Amino acid sequence: MKIETRVWNGEQMVSPDYINRNGIAWWTENSIPTCATPDKVMLSTGYTDKNNQVIFEGDIVKRDIFIGVVEFKYASWHIFPKPDKMVISFPHFHSQAHEFEIIGNTFANPSLLKTE
Repeated sequence: MKIETRVWNGEQMVSPDYINRNGIAWWTENSIPTCATPDKVMLSTGYTDKNNQVIFEGDIVKRDIFIGVVEFKYASWHIFPKPDKMVISFPHFHSQAHEFEIIGNTFANPSLLKTE
């Protein structure tokens, strides 16, 4: 499994060139070295959704009417429900990831998580 990371730069996702031991990601944007704090660095889960897209931490995923956020908690990957939905989480993410579809991420699409 290849470990991939991505970073939210305030406008879009970018692939960092380097992440230091403090979790700060560095990349070059228009020939200018740029960095992001660890809260904006997302790790790949190593799994893909039903459209064969790599799922990252912070992705918002959907299956049927369930919408949730991918998070690393309790030493494993989980999908936790959208805040206004009282639905079970999916702790067995590794065996169910291919059943979900990525519909956005918490940085670019926070409105997908707002209550209606």
